[in-house]
Amino acid sequence: MPVTAWQSDCENLAYPVERRIRDGRALLLHTHQRQLGDEKILHRHPEGQIWAVQQGLVTADLGSGSWILPQGRIGWIPPGMPHAASVVRAASGWMAYLRADLCAAFPAKPAVFASTAFSQALLEKIARWDDVQALLSGPQERLLAVLLDELMASQAEPMYLPIPRHAGLRQIAMCLTETPGDQRTVAE
Repeated sequence: MPVTAWQSDCENLAYPVERRIRDGRALLLHTHQRQLGDEKILHRHPEGQIWAVQQGLVTADLGSGSWILPQGRIGWIPPGMPHAASVVRAASGWMAYLRADLCAAFPAKPAVFASTAFSQALLEKIARWDDVQALLSGPQERLLAVLLDELMASQAEPMYLPIPRHAGLRQIAMCLTETPGDQRTVAE
């Protein structure tokens, strides 16, 4: 589908998540397990999104291309950015939605970063918080600030795969993305 059609399809979609940041809380964070073939519909949301893939492989389709998130990587989607996700290999890790005003220091475009043992430990600790309230305690604020500093200090990795705009070429590119070991020739 051409990028302009893909983007216009997103105009009226509501984000299909059960919980939203409605009360001023800084973030929602939860662990996730996704199976091969799990896909999310095209959507956008007012929060920034951080995916930390501990195991597996996830792709984020952004219309003009896909960001590849293999294990040990953290993906960043800015607030309001239309995207959809696909699980290429069963995946587990953390998903965090970050209040929009806390996203200003992050890149304005999606990015993929290497995770560190430290950032993973911080995510594990934050995921054990019972429920993040609108007002964080002092220690929670400091842990969140350290996590954000750790993520912002990471170097973005070249994990972007541009997708052609031409429908036929886009279909071929998507097939190759799904089965990168395909041995067919260009003519085939």
